[in-house]
Amino acid sequence: MIFSIKNNIYYRKIKIDTIDIFYREAGSKENPVLLLLHGFPSSSHMYRDLITDLSFAYHLIAPDYPGFGESAHPTPSTYNYTFDQLSVTIEHFIDQLQIKKLSLYMQDYGGPVGLRIATRRPALIQSLIVQNANAYKEGLGPEIGALFNYMQNPNTETEKVARTLLTIEATKWQYTDGASDASKISPDSY
Repeated sequence: MIFSIKNNIYYRKIKIDTIDIFYREAGSKENPVLLLLHGFPSSSHMYRDLITDLSFAYHLIAPDYPGFGESAHPTPSTYNYTFDQLSVTIEHFIDQLQIKKLSLYMQDYGGPVGLRIATRRPALIQSLIVQNANAYKEGLGPEIGALFNYMQNPNTETEKVARTLLTIEATKWQYTDGASDASKISPDSY
């Protein structure tokens, strides 16, 4: 069966623990909830096509974490940018939207964020969909070594090396590495 129904995508902000969290939402609230948790260095923007494609069958919600996309970017002195804290923020987001059951779609950073929520609230979770995400440090791979070194031993030198992962070149690499034809990769996200 082919569906051609397309729902509007709504772009919203909600205050969660003093932080403005941006999110995309589509589909009927009568449908099963699919919470889309993005990865690094992306945002909910990565799900724009998936939201459109699935909005006839699901109530889709895709938040931007603090410091990502259109959400607020609190300073590190006011927000602890850890997977633990991101998961607490997203859990409060879920509660504020009064979601009682959901499926988690987790990509990259979405894994450690979503799995923490699932561990704390298993009755909330209907299913887990995992795309290129891991829950353990061995799964991070050598490319993330500089960031991991900085997290283990924060100092001027490890920070300098870790910041290379935040350059536009490194961000583009995350999208295009391994692509047989990089001209088919939309630059919209990076």
